Formats: sequence, structure tokens, C-alpha cells
Amino acid sequence: MLPRVFKRPDSQYWRIRLQFNGKAKEISLRTTDKAEAERLALPHIYEHKAKLEAARPKLETGTYHPWGLGESVQPDGSRVIATPDTAIFLDADGKFLRQESNREATMTLRTSAPLSWKNFDREVDRPKLATKNTDDDLFEEYVKFGPCVKRGRKARGAKLDPHSEAEARKMWSLFRTLVNKPLAQTTRDDARKIIAYLEASGLKSATIRRKFVYLVATVERAIVEGKLTFNPFAKLASVGDDVLRRIPLSDEDMALCWANLDKLSASDQLAFRLLAASGMRLGEVFEIGTIIEKVIKRKSQPDKTIRYVNGTEVEKGVRYCVAGMKTKNSTRRVPFPASVLPYLPAQITGPVLEGDSDGTSSRLNAWLRDIGIDDPAKVVYSLRHRAKDQLRAEECDEKIAEAIFGRDKVTMGDKYGVGYPMTVLKKWIDKIDPHQPGLRAVA
Repeated sequence: MLPRVFKRPDSQYWRIRLQFNGKAKEISLRTTDKAEAERLALPHIYEHKAKLEAARPKLETGTYHPWGLGESVQPDGSRVIATPDTAIFLDADGKFLRQESNREATMTLRTSAPLSWKNFDREVDRPKLATKNTDDDLFEEYVKFGPCVKRGRKARGAKLDPHSEAEARKMWSLFRTLVNKPLAQTTRDDARKIIAYLEASGLKSATIRRKFVYLVATVERAIVEGKLTFNPFAKLASVGDDVLRRIPLSDEDMALCWANLDKLSASDQLAFRLLAASGMRLGEVFEIGTIIEKVIKRKSQPDKTIRYVNGTEVEKGVRYCVAGMKTKNSTRRVPFPASVLPYLPAQITGPVLEGDSDGTSSRLNAWLRDIGIDDPAKVVYSLRHRAKDQLRAEECDEKIAEAIFGRDKVTMGDKYGVGYPMTVLKKWIDKIDPHQPGLRAVA
């Protein structure tokens, strides 16, 4: 419906009238053509309606933190370490007492009705730009370029993968919440507060150390770039006696797994088959079906980029995938085991597994407990330990085993060529036969 325009008796120009708070306001459209006036009136009407909507009272929801944020000392000497989600209570000696939520929902009726046309014409609720924090810039630089490679040289690295970036941002948010100091003023005691919070949250020392790496690496890069001089997080988080060493699944365990495999979804069944038959890490099997970009450098010609789906390449009739792309030491070509090929698509066009590695890990570990494998040292990762033991029993050459499972350290000789032929690796990976009980002798 076109807006209603009108002319004053003493004017040749068309006008429009807008009403607010019992008062009217007229705007000249500065045209004598009615059709053009109706078109010119539309933006004024849309803007006016938007302002009317913004001026209406609104019920807003929010969050209240009853224990505040950061660390506080209570009158009895006990301490509270509070994050936006959780409050951890410690006694005067630092012993964990309890944990409770630090979030309460709030509802507020916001009324911002202007009292005059002058106020009404101002922009409503213009968002304020967040103040830029120099430390945030250092963190974003780390996320963008990755950890530095070597001290004394310009910091070089690789951009964090999505999972690592998400974990890094969680740790950065925790640092900003618990410490809330510039990095240049952060002390090692401040860093220990973060460790104390993570310990009180029930995390093992190995997990804490893995999470702490993101803070260490952020400051390390800044030091290499000459922007900081001291790393308060370095060499603080270490692996303690609480580490639970993983052990391989036994023949009896594997028999239980195969007998109860139908209790898993089709995607989780395929994940288990891949893990049991190849010894790959769970995160690595989730790389199958993702896009890989390979840059081919040519003399006197622009570099050529080839994009292909991981798992579609074939060498001498052997189908294989690229695993361990997160680090140079782990990146390798892994042939698909014969026992898994019948369960893979004939043509891989996208991810072969559903969901993500974290969710799948939780489901598979819970499934192991449900079917009677209740030893806490036996988890999904135990399949990798079992696969390594099987190749050792087959007297597989250590270099070939490293090519299948990933190298601990890359030597100069490893940098030449593309590695073992797929036909060689295929022969050995098929000796990791998850359907055969026991460790077979070499035929």
C-alpha cells in the first residue's frame, strides 16, 4: 500500500505527515509529481516505523553472577574462584569444597520512549564499539599465525585448526576472567590461579597441561616478536602422578566389541572399524572425506593449487588417505585396510563419519563400559596401542611402523621422496587384523 501524501493549500509540493506521542510532524518531499512523492515517502515511513518499534518497552533477559568474576577471599579465609558459568569453593588451605553454578537469569523491562521529536530522531541504542585491548591483539596474532617455530628468529608457524582455535579461545577467556591483568603485569602466581581452577574442575594434569599450551604459546610468540619479555605461563603445568596410562584391548575385549557392534550407529561402527584396523587416531579418521589443497610449485610459472577429497587417491591399485595433517611429524599416507574397504563408499565425496571426534569418543568410551570393558585404562585410544603391539608381534620394521602410525621425529632422510610405496604399507597394515584373536606369527 502506497503512503498517503498531501499538499498544503499554499504549496505546490507534496508532503507526508508522521505521528508520534500525540504530535505530528510534516516532511516536504520537494516534488510536484504525486507518483514520485509516494516513492520518496517510503524511506521516511520505514525509518519512522523502525524508531517506533525501538521506542517500545521491551522485556530483556540477562545473566547475573552472584559470586562475581575472578577470585575472592571470604571472611573465614576460604576462597571462591568464579567464572561466568561456575563458582569453585576452596578452603583456606586450597582444598576443594564444592562447586555450584554462578549464573542466574534476570529479566528487565527496558523503557526507552523518547519524550520529544528531538530525542526520537536520534539513533536508538547505537552499539558501542568494544575497547581494543593490546593483549587481545597478541592472542589474535597467535590464532592467525600459530605458535612460533624457533626462538631468536621471526615467529613462524601454522594457523590453528578449528578445534584448537576453539580450545585456545576458551583458555584466553578463562585467563581474562580469572586474572584480568595485562600480560606484561601477569605473574606466575596469577597463572597458578588458572591451574588451581582447572584442578578444582576435576581435570587431570595431562589435560591441564594440554590446555595451558595455548597461553604459553601466545606469550612465546609475543616474546619472539619483541612485544613481551617474560612468559608467566611457561613450565608451570606439568604431567603429574594422576596420569592414567592407556593399555591395549585384549582378545577378550575385542570379542566383546565385535559381538556388540550393532549397538552403535552406522557412523560409529565405521569409526571403530577404522580405528581397530589402522591404528589411526580418532581425529585422523575424521579427516577422511575432507578437502585437501596441494600446491605444486613450477619454475617460471605460477604455482598451481590442486584440491581433492581426502581418501580418493589411488596408488598402484591401493586406495589410501592422508592422516595426521595437524603436525608435520604425524602427516602420512595410510592405505585403507582390507577389512574396512567393504564398509567404505565406492567413491568418497565427503566426510565418511557423522558428528565430530569429541562426541564420537564419548559415545565409544561409554559403549565400552556398557558392554563390560570397565577398566579405566582401556578407552578408544587403546585400539591404537593394540595395533602397534600387533605389528611388533609381526616383527614389522620400525621405519615402516612409523610410516603407518606417524613419526616421533622427522629426520633429514625422511624429507626425501614421498615415502614407502602403498603396496608395501598395505601388506603390513593388513596384518593388523582386528577380526583375528591373538597376535599371529608371520606367515
